[in-house]
Amino acid sequence: MDAIVSTATENALQIGGGAIKRHVGYFFNYNEKFEEVKHYIEMLSNARKRVQNEVTDVEMNAEEIEDDVQQWLKQVDEKIKKYKSFIHDECHAKTRCSFGFFPNNLQWRYRLGSNATKMIEEIKIEELWNKRFDKVSYRVRPSIDSAFANTGYESFVSRTKTMEMIMEALKDSKVNMIGVYGVGGVGKTTVVKEVAKKAQEKKLFNMVIIANITRNPDIKKIQGQIAEMLGMRLEEETEIVRANRIRKRIKKEKENTLIILDDLWDGLDLNRLGIPSKKLSGDHKGCKILLTSRSKEVICNQMDVSETSTFLVGVIDEKEAETLLKKVAGIHVTNSMFDANAIEIAKMCAGLPIALVSIGRALKNKSYFVWEDVCRQIKRQSFIEAQESIEFSIKLSYDHLKNEELKRIFLQCARMGSDALIMDLVKFCIGLGLLQGVHTIRDARYRVNVLIEELKESSLLVESYSTDRYNIHDIVRDVALSISSKQKHWPHEDEYERYTAIFLHYCDINDELHESIYCPRLEVLHIDSKNEFLEIPDDFFKDMIRLRVLVLTGVNLSFLPSSIKCLKKLRMLCLERCTLGKNLSFIGELKKLRILSLSESNIESLPLEFGQLDKLQLFDLSNCSKLRVIPSNIISRMNILEEFYMRDSLVLWDSEQKIQSGNAYIHIPSVDHFPQNVFFDNLDSYKIVIGEFNMFRVGEFRMPDKYEVVKFLAFNLKEGIDIHSEKWIKMLFKGVENLFLGELNDVHDVLNELNVEGFSNLKDLCILNNSEIQYIIHSKGQLLPLRAFPKLESMCLYTLDNLEKISDNRLTEASFCKLKIIKIKKCGQLKNLFPFSMVSHLTMLETIEVCECDSLKEIVSVERETHTICDDKIEFPQLRILTLQSLPVSIPKLEWLELSSINIQKIWSDQSLHCFQNLLTFNVIDCGNLKYLLSFSMARSLVNLQSLFVSSCKMMEDIFLPEDARNIDVFPKLKKMEMVFMEKLNTIWQPHIGLHSFHNLDSLIIRQCDKLVTIFPSYMEQRFQSLQSLIIIDCKLVENIFDFENIPETCDRNETNLHYVFLQALPKLVHVWREDTSEILKYNNLQSISINGSPNLKYLFPLFVANELEKLEYLSVSNCGVMKEIVAWDKGSNENVITFKFPHLNCVSLQQLFELVSFYRGPHTLEWPSLKKLGIHNCYKLALLPTEIKNSQAQPIVLATEKVIYNLELMAMSLKEVEWLQKYIVSAHIMHNLQTLTLGQLKNTEILFWFLHRLPNLQTLTLEFCHFKRIWVPASLISCEKIGVVMQLKELELYNLIYLEEIGFEHDPLLQRLERLVICECIKLTNLMSSSVSFYYLTHLQVDHCRLMRNLMTSSTAKSMVQLTTMKVSFYEMIVEIIAENEEENVQEIEFRQLKSLELVSLQNLTSSCNFEKCDLKFLLLENLVVRECSQMTKFSNVQSAPNLQKVHVVVGEKDKWYWEGDLNVTLQKIVTDQKLEFDVAGKRDIVIPSHVLPYLKSLEELNVHSSDAVRVIFDIDDSDANTKKGIVFHLKNLTSKGLSNLECIWNKNPEGIVRFPNLEKVVVDGCGRLVTLFPSSLARNLGNLKALVIWICSSLVAIVGKGNAAMEHGTTEMFEFPCLSLLNLWNMPLLSCFYHGKHHLECPILETLYVVICPKLKLFTSEAVVPKLKALSLNEQNIILLSDAQFPRDLLGKLKILLLWFEDFDNEKDTLPFDFILKVPSLEHLRVQRCFGLTEIFPSQVRHGILAGLKQLFLYDLKELELIGLEQPWVKPYSEKLEVLQLRLCSRLEKLVCFAVSFINLKELVVSDCKMMEYLFTFSTAKSLVQLEILQID
Repeated sequence: MDAIVSTATENALQIGGGAIKRHVGYFFNYNEKFEEVKHYIEMLSNARKRVQNEVTDVEMNAEEIEDDVQQWLKQVDEKIKKYKSFIHDECHAKTRCSFGFFPNNLQWRYRLGSNATKMIEEIKIEELWNKRFDKVSYRVRPSIDSAFANTGYESFVSRTKTMEMIMEALKDSKVNMIGVYGVGGVGKTTVVKEVAKKAQEKKLFNMVIIANITRNPDIKKIQGQIAEMLGMRLEEETEIVRANRIRKRIKKEKENTLIILDDLWDGLDLNRLGIPSKKLSGDHKGCKILLTSRSKEVICNQMDVSETSTFLVGVIDEKEAETLLKKVAGIHVTNSMFDANAIEIAKMCAGLPIALVSIGRALKNKSYFVWEDVCRQIKRQSFIEAQESIEFSIKLSYDHLKNEELKRIFLQCARMGSDALIMDLVKFCIGLGLLQGVHTIRDARYRVNVLIEELKESSLLVESYSTDRYNIHDIVRDVALSISSKQKHWPHEDEYERYTAIFLHYCDINDELHESIYCPRLEVLHIDSKNEFLEIPDDFFKDMIRLRVLVLTGVNLSFLPSSIKCLKKLRMLCLERCTLGKNLSFIGELKKLRILSLSESNIESLPLEFGQLDKLQLFDLSNCSKLRVIPSNIISRMNILEEFYMRDSLVLWDSEQKIQSGNAYIHIPSVDHFPQNVFFDNLDSYKIVIGEFNMFRVGEFRMPDKYEVVKFLAFNLKEGIDIHSEKWIKMLFKGVENLFLGELNDVHDVLNELNVEGFSNLKDLCILNNSEIQYIIHSKGQLLPLRAFPKLESMCLYTLDNLEKISDNRLTEASFCKLKIIKIKKCGQLKNLFPFSMVSHLTMLETIEVCECDSLKEIVSVERETHTICDDKIEFPQLRILTLQSLPVSIPKLEWLELSSINIQKIWSDQSLHCFQNLLTFNVIDCGNLKYLLSFSMARSLVNLQSLFVSSCKMMEDIFLPEDARNIDVFPKLKKMEMVFMEKLNTIWQPHIGLHSFHNLDSLIIRQCDKLVTIFPSYMEQRFQSLQSLIIIDCKLVENIFDFENIPETCDRNETNLHYVFLQALPKLVHVWREDTSEILKYNNLQSISINGSPNLKYLFPLFVANELEKLEYLSVSNCGVMKEIVAWDKGSNENVITFKFPHLNCVSLQQLFELVSFYRGPHTLEWPSLKKLGIHNCYKLALLPTEIKNSQAQPIVLATEKVIYNLELMAMSLKEVEWLQKYIVSAHIMHNLQTLTLGQLKNTEILFWFLHRLPNLQTLTLEFCHFKRIWVPASLISCEKIGVVMQLKELELYNLIYLEEIGFEHDPLLQRLERLVICECIKLTNLMSSSVSFYYLTHLQVDHCRLMRNLMTSSTAKSMVQLTTMKVSFYEMIVEIIAENEEENVQEIEFRQLKSLELVSLQNLTSSCNFEKCDLKFLLLENLVVRECSQMTKFSNVQSAPNLQKVHVVVGEKDKWYWEGDLNVTLQKIVTDQKLEFDVAGKRDIVIPSHVLPYLKSLEELNVHSSDAVRVIFDIDDSDANTKKGIVFHLKNLTSKGLSNLECIWNKNPEGIVRFPNLEKVVVDGCGRLVTLFPSSLARNLGNLKALVIWICSSLVAIVGKGNAAMEHGTTEMFEFPCLSLLNLWNMPLLSCFYHGKHHLECPILETLYVVICPKLKLFTSEAVVPKLKALSLNEQNIILLSDAQFPRDLLGKLKILLLWFEDFDNEKDTLPFDFILKVPSLEHLRVQRCFGLTEIFPSQVRHGILAGLKQLFLYDLKELELIGLEQPWVKPYSEKLEVLQLRLCSRLEKLVCFAVSFINLKELVVSDCKMMEYLFTFSTAKSLVQLEILQID
């Protein structure tokens, strides 16, 4: 007890002593704690200052600060404030020592000491001073909203009406293009931006795009603007391909897209940009386009915008101008001191906002005296007009910039032009030294961004479409250039001395430069040359001693001028897109160089002298495709290098190389080529790509821009490289922001094996084509939750064959919390996307896309043990796009839902009724098991649905579940409905639905719905009044469109809104409107109706409809074979004459109406005063004269045009109508307005010229199906009428003139002014034009299917085509060259200056574009070249220049395929020598590969030739050809010939000593009926690698190998050995009797498969050496007998597993199978019996022991007399139980599968087809045994 007490007392004393000691310490350690708190405050302040400096830097670069950084700063500020408050507490003064050493006021000392101690403990726990952030900011992605930012926008009353009119035009569905025009600086861009902003707020458009066009449009740059605003990136593609990609992307937005094209100066082809206009997009309505320009003529005439949709933005009035000026200048309205000056200045600005804002900003916060001085300056300029006023105001703004630095930056911005890259401006600033006190690129970036913002505030710069760029108004730029002086061409010699900067953008310097020029003050020289042959003289730079910036683009520097060494002050050198030689060592002497760029130049290696550039800060080697090696100690010696770029440059790095830069962009082919001692973890920014570059462009994932500040990694590590051994890569994972992973060896778990810290900074993750990754996050038994991907925004997983789960681990709340997009494709093992526990993290998720994941069962896997449907809800609050099935979900904001390729029977359950109330768009595609779309209750809940698209749901019969829907309103807001490829759909609507159902439907499209009979049944009469557009296409059974015959008449007729009707390919259509229909509805708003391909339609309109079509503008009827009248005759009408009035009808087209007699059978007249376009073709019975109509009071259709025929602009007629017009209407009159004329079926040219002499303004002439041999003949042969008309054709089109032999361009010089020429199917035309013809104006040339032409034009004609932009030549059989030599004129050079697109398609004999060697071709602008099916074209020509060409396309479209080897001729040889060629040889080509082409095909590995009746020879062997005498060895592995009915030989001569095919592995010959032998003997002896030989249906084949001449002479025994042949398949060759006719020995030692079927003359097994290793064999009765009788070893067929018994002799009936022979096949697993005549039973009752023991598969085919299989026989039963596959086909007498119960316990597949007598398959007991059955097929 004492011990216990003693211990307790001791512990108490220890505890008490500790407490006492601590409290006493508050007194005596007070000073020490006080100082410690001050120390920690200092540490916190320093840490905060360090982070704040980083924050300030990135804010200057327009980046956003991370949330955790902001929270830390806020927390630190609070702590510092709290601790400083403690330090400055007045009570500290009361603790001083006042008596001896004992402290004064113990109470204060105790309290303060206690507080200090607690603070120190708090500080140590939180460790705020020790916080480190990997990154403090993130880059904001370009926002579409920023493009429409109208900073400081002012609304003016004078413009309110204009803006309202523009807004109304945007709302009008009939208006597709809108124009806005006004003088420069009036504010057009501001107005359209504000209108677009309001339109988007009102949700008129899903997408709004703006692009700046400028005075000199750069198509690719404009495409880039559009693409960036669409969220896509275009990289290194031709203009056409880029346009196609943009067009597809825009079409996804349907018609709800507004595109603003700002600042047009001239007409622009929208198709080149990729904008789908209404004219080009077929059914797609296109998008709405808003144009701005200074010229109304550009908008209305060149862009074809209606004047009613074109609006003027005028100047603002004087009062508004004064108010704006004061507001911008900061003058209060009540301040009258400035009134007089403000009025004077505003008047000078002439109501132009740009001038008012510029001068207002300059005068902001300036004194009265400054205003007075400005007014005095204005008065001194007595003649100031509008443009001069702008110049004055901009100069004033420039003068008032705060310092010279800002002025210099502004002038440099102007020199660089609109939408320039900010980084390019940074480089110029460094090169020129414009930034005072700035020494690093990083600081220069920040300073330049600040200066740009200041210039924007002064209104001298404006926002661009991207945050990486700035923009400048063209007027402001012109003024700035006038300040700094500008000149477009090389200056005169006497002006050199005064220049400080020379900029020549895209200049054309054709003369040689002076050897040396004296420019002592020159600091900047920038030459961007169009002439790639421009050379710089050697002493050119000698007298430019002050030059600081030198930029040469597109210049020939094969010999770098040595005078470049004189440029000692040079700081920036850019040699881009230049031809560089090897003498670049001079550059190493430029010791002050800060920036060096060799981007896109053809440099092959870096000189060692580059290592001397120790002051270099930026080094750019991007797109140097020929650069392969960087020697050691070059980059590593650049000690202060900050930025290093090597994009698209595949370089092998030296192992000693080190990189010091802070921003790197590097692409290397393999990890092995990268130095091991280089680490990038300290870089501010990096873009590192390892592997094949092209694969890194998939889905939404794109490579970053060159100057984009981001941490980006892309890996595709093939060849078994171990990423775990590459430490430098793993270090980069910690800070990476964008990660792209391809193939990775031995990586199964992304997070745990690559970065266990959870990829804390990663924003974009894409993994492609990886077969090893199983998990993104795998638990591995971890108990604690992981923190993973806290900043990830998008994740794309494509083709991950073994991916099982994304995550199976518990995660912290921060994991995936920012994920917005997840896209998954072809992940075959993935069963679900998310575990239920992960859903709560996905609060930001907006898009889920899942495609081709065969095993996917659910989006969210719900653990039933821990969660229940009732208790837990799966909620994605931000989801917009989703593919989801069979889950109770709540997605209140979901607007777009698309279900594609999902095998579900039901989309929604009853619980889903209120979960999709905001759904706007619903698409269902290829859901094959759906029988209906949705129930009425579900449809009623989709109250906001606006678009419904259903396609390819093959089982769907109804849209709605058949149920009572009485008075239920469904889809009240639905606007667009589309049903496509619905094979069984027979009902769209349901009767008795509510009156407000489909009330707002304005567009209905139905295509290929084969079971529909009626579109609008009677019960829909009151429910489609809002419908504007109706399109019905290719519906086989549709009989009626509007079927309202049984509806009783009402007092009031309802007016419909139907505008547009398009009906096509409706073969059963009888009525559009029924003739006997009561007048129930009005169709008076109909504007356009087109019907084509309705052979049972007898009329179009009932009389009551035709009488009300006052708004009709377009009428087209074609291919309605039985139609006799357009308007049905009303039997009840009286005999009064009916007048059909169509006041707005603009176009009438009647085509192929063979029975049409008249417009209306009864008395009538026609009035169409607005008719502009008329086409009548093949209406043979159409009455043209009153005498041709039985009713004399009926007016002929053509006669109805008499009053307006002289107003026609377009006319298309066939012979009958043309003759009538010539005789009765036009006579001697002239048709001034006709611009387009199409004539068909003319017999001679007399009528043609009669017309041409009366059409003074004709621009386009089309002739089709005419019968004349020549068109234009010499003038002496034409009798010209005395009519003052001169033909001015611009376009000529000739189609199907099959008798035409000569056009005659040379006979009429005016024809040589053509701009467009199209010639098609003129099969007798041998020459397009004579050599004397010149086409100086021609821009488009297209010639197709003119089979007799050997060339297209002569060299002299080609030289004249200086304006040609597009040329297409296709489907010629005889053409050998495009351009033929003109022997009368020595043409040495042909320059196609404007040609951008050239297509050569299916020109089978074309060998070159021109075959004469002396002529050089230049294609300065060519960027799209297509060469397809031109197999003999191994050389294009002597192409001297094609600078823009980077691809040669062989396949165009979605499966685009192209080649490029750096040179056009080399590329063509590559195409010809590609490893795989396929020929679908249509036409007359008899030789597939001529002898002169053979040398180019040595690398060919696969050749397919098929489908031709003309081909006789595949390989043409010409032993006289020098090229083929060298003994060519081919790499060909696979050869296939199919459907070549006249093929005589594959090799036309014995190729011995000429060509060899030792690599041939597989030969397939099928359907070559004239082939006698396959291989020449010399070739067959050298087929050591042949593995498979397949020959089918070659009815003339007598031997496989032909007999050689030498063998025939000497009678020697030929040896044929095929050591690799494993498969031989011979089928249906009745004449084949042997392998080789002469003496021979054949060995196939490893042959495993031998199928010989229907080859009755061929005997097998003449040698047993061919047999022992056989595993598969087919036999006929002859060979069965041979094998049965022969004395072969018993185990000869011991390895045979597959046996096919095919009995070919119809007369030789069998009653049983050859079981004696089958007994010799002990390992048989697969038995097939086919065509055994007389066989009634397979397995007889007598016992056959020892056979079929291993049988697993039994196939019985075409056994027409088979009555019993016998599987129930007692001796067969044990074997039946082992069967896995049983197939019965064409056993027409077989009634039962088995007669008694048989157990098929292992059967997996059962197929029964065409067994017509079979009553049932098996008994109930047999069926119970089928526990393993997987496939059951009964046909």
